[in-house]
Amino acid sequence: MYRTRVGYTGGEKKFPTYHSLGNHTEALQIDFDPDVIGFEDVVEFFWNNHNPLRNGISRQYMSAVWYHDESQREIIEKAKETVARKLSGKVQTPVLPLEVFYPAEGYHQKYRLQQQPSLMMHFAGMYSDASRFVDSTAAARLNGFLYGYGSRELFDRESSNYGISKEELLQAISFRESSATSEDCSNGQCSI
Repeated sequence: MYRTRVGYTGGEKKFPTYHSLGNHTEALQIDFDPDVIGFEDVVEFFWNNHNPLRNGISRQYMSAVWYHDESQREIIEKAKETVARKLSGKVQTPVLPLEVFYPAEGYHQKYRLQQQPSLMMHFAGMYSDASRFVDSTAAARLNGFLYGYGSRELFDRESSNYGISKEELLQAISFRESSATSEDCSNGQCSI
């Protein structure tokens, strides 16, 4: 994964905003290198990191997965069937065609990273405009670490590429004991 953006999709309103969403759903768009990670692995990560047996509380906050083409749809549907068999339940997560993705406002992008003023000072010096920050691989990777994704080993391999001292980054990041997700779905995560 080298870029992430949060935004809105699935609805009819043109150019939605957080306060004028229409019938869109909040979504995460990711770009990844298929030579490093396969689409199947990305899909597996998605299914393992939300509760597919639960309906969303609203259209805005529902869990869904969107596909770009028929090949992606087939991979997602096959994984969905596997999830349903393993969890012995009806998967509520819809699989939908992506039509338009509208990036969310800047204050929603890299949200956890934006809660770290000292780190944001570095990014303000690195990127002259907000779109370059949103598209930054370093910002995407650090935001993920701040949310608790990624191992200490991965961080140690990558940290010299972020343009911020490792010591300063470690003041903000804490690592999970294990990168495995929960075995039950009660906390919103299911290990498939």
